[in-house]
Amino acid sequence: MKLRSAGVLVSSVFLLLAIVAISIGALSPSAPRRTTDLQRFYKFPLSSRLRPGLLVRIAPLTDGVGQSVVLAHANAYRILYTSESSTGNLVLSGGMLFVPTARAPVVGRPVVAWAHPTRAPTNVAPSSSSDPLLGMQPWLSMMIDHGWDVVATDYAGLGTPGRQEYLNGLSEAHDVVFSVEAARSYHPALASAKWAAWGHSYGGHAVLWTAAL
Repeated sequence: MKLRSAGVLVSSVFLLLAIVAISIGALSPSAPRRTTDLQRFYKFPLSSRLRPGLLVRIAPLTDGVGQSVVLAHANAYRILYTSESSTGNLVLSGGMLFVPTARAPVVGRPVVAWAHPTRAPTNVAPSSSSDPLLGMQPWLSMMIDHGWDVVATDYAGLGTPGRQEYLNGLSEAHDVVFSVEAARSYHPALASAKWAAWGHSYGGHAVLWTAAL
């Protein structure tokens, strides 16, 4: 009986410590502030004066807990840009932009627009996820070594206000094409007029629609 009582006491102490730890974490100002800051990045007031393809916000790319995403020979960014829905409405899409640090050619850098496949969880934008580069290696580093800019759309409605038009080819194509325009408007990218779309699975669907349209 004494051993059992001691075990209950020890368990109770550990349970109390766990509750205290959770409470301290919940009261910590840094955790919710980071989430709020990240959510705020993906919100921007839209108006009739704007057009699709505008880069409205750019920041260094971090993972879901705020750690910088570091790539050899490239700078990585989180971006927010305007796109167009399948019904012609102006919408927002997040994404990522990777710019080589090597000297750009005189004619500018070719752009590769990556359309990502369906990811789990399906309601989290790649650019704000815990693993933004999931499914992007080793080909991303290879493209950077070639001196190409790489832009990766999240798709409108995934992480941004509104509903994602999942498997809507017109919406997907818009998000891919306008991500390229947004990348071109970022001067340090020194993007040229030459570009290509790249993707597989759900992203392959987006690329095929982009090519068809």
